[in-house]
Amino acid sequence: MLTFLHTRVPVLSLWVVAMAAARPAASQDEASALASLVGRADVVSLARAVRVGDGTPGQLQVVLRIEETLLGTAPAIVTLSEPEERGCGRALLAVATGQRFVACLRRQGENFALVAAGARALPLATATVVAHVRALATAAAGMPRLTVLIDALDSDDARVCTDAALALPLEPTLPAIGADQRAAVVAALRRALPARSRGLPSLVVACTHLGESAAIEVMLPSYLDGSSGPAERLLATAMLQIDQGALARALGARIDRLASPLERARALTLLDAMDGVVARAPLQALVRAAAERGTRVRACACLLRNGAPESDLAGVVEPAVLDSARQAAKPQRPRFRSIRPE
Repeated sequence: MLTFLHTRVPVLSLWVVAMAAARPAASQDEASALASLVGRADVVSLARAVRVGDGTPGQLQVVLRIEETLLGTAPAIVTLSEPEERGCGRALLAVATGQRFVACLRRQGENFALVAAGARALPLATATVVAHVRALATAAAGMPRLTVLIDALDSDDARVCTDAALALPLEPTLPAIGADQRAAVVAALRRALPARSRGLPSLVVACTHLGESAAIEVMLPSYLDGSSGPAERLLATAMLQIDQGALARALGARIDRLASPLERARALTLLDAMDGVVARAPLQALVRAAAERGTRVRACACLLRNGAPESDLAGVVEPAVLDSARQAAKPQRPRFRSIRPE
């Protein structure tokens, strides 16, 4: 379903709504992304499960033998435990003896516990995951860490690639990256869009933090043709935040090639949410190009609200369309409802 973004609603509040709608899965994963696990750990190690079984009543215990420590210091044997009943916060239920993991641990008195809960808190030690974690553990904060994350965006390992995307917008020095790294972030966004990757919302947020206008050319086709799915509102709000002038120019170049009323309606949704001056030229092109009456009425109404004189439209649309647009352009009166006690 097409959701309209009205100019009366601040873009920032739209961003909050879009983030809440489009990023629930990504938000849950951020705390267990590899960069987050390493960043919060007292100890990062490669460990093998040597015993899995019951501990104290109601507890499941996993005994790990530490094979290599990448960060901090740990004893040769670490015992982890959690309640044995199933639940979304459990990390140990699927562990089997002999499996090798990247264990990100925090000190808990004289013992250790996993940094996070859930199945993603104890990643299998595949070669690619180990190499990425090793790089994260040794990289200094700032640009070195950012370089590790950006390099991981095109990894063949889905966990490494997705987790790097999840971590990227949380880096405070992200806007300082250079042209080549910006291009790498946009390229990752281009790959993530058709796949609807779990890292897609975070890549959109990263491009917004960067103010990267090249990302508009990547997001706009998916938004217009409807293939962006649940990320529709997120893409629209991001494009409006990045650069309205660049977005207006990109829309203006596409107006004559929009193939359906739905695409023209989506273009109008974006133009209606822009500042009036930058939207005027593509709105005028849309009035001329649209065959459907509804789009022409809405486009004319938007132009009138933004100060375009009626004389500019009188020679382009028929009087009935202009009259409907004139009515649609009027400010909406607030509606009040009588509230009576029961």
